[in-house]
Amino acid sequence: MTEKVLCIDEHELLGLFEAVNAKENAVYVSGVSADTWTNLSIPFGFVPRDECENDDTFKQMIPYIIVKHGGRYLTYSRTDQSGEKRLVGKKSIGIGGHINQSDLPEGSTQLDAIIRNCIIREVKEELGVDLPTGRFFVSGILYKPTDDVSRKHFGVVAQAYIAPDAICQPENTMTRLEWKPTLELFRTRNEYETWSKYLIEHLMANEGL
Repeated sequence: MTEKVLCIDEHELLGLFEAVNAKENAVYVSGVSADTWTNLSIPFGFVPRDECENDDTFKQMIPYIIVKHGGRYLTYSRTDQSGEKRLVGKKSIGIGGHINQSDLPEGSTQLDAIIRNCIIREVKEELGVDLPTGRFFVSGILYKPTDDVSRKHFGVVAQAYIAPDAICQPENTMTRLEWKPTLELFRTRNEYETWSKYLIEHLMANEGL
């Protein structure tokens, strides 16, 4: 069965940046909650993934979850089991993936609820953690088409609060899990995948997402 993933049109994404008064050439815009997506009535659809990969006008939505405990952030390296082969070997501070039709809440098509369902599912799949709704929040959007991966995807950035000892089953796509403070992340930011690098720079400049 062909995998279908949630996408929005390129013009809708750029329109969202305008709607939230983003600066020109913005990479990460904070303050865009899950509710914003529904309140602005942004249209979306589920499109075959291979079709999205061959048409840049479809922008694939990726919840990108930053895990924090105290003043430290969870980091890891992507193994060759990663679903996104273009990121294998890269360091990251974000977990997450595509939104699938299984993330649709029963009886609802509200985009904010779909995003939250995906975040909860991804954290369970990747870290083995049952994440309560009160332990995470959606903080912004991330888009900068500088490479092949970034051109086809955009991030819905979230922050989750998870204790290190709660992580019991890291997925086989993750290795070398570590907890690092912002300053250490910033000093080594060039070792990280594009989205993580931008968010590390934002964290350093703004002391939060």
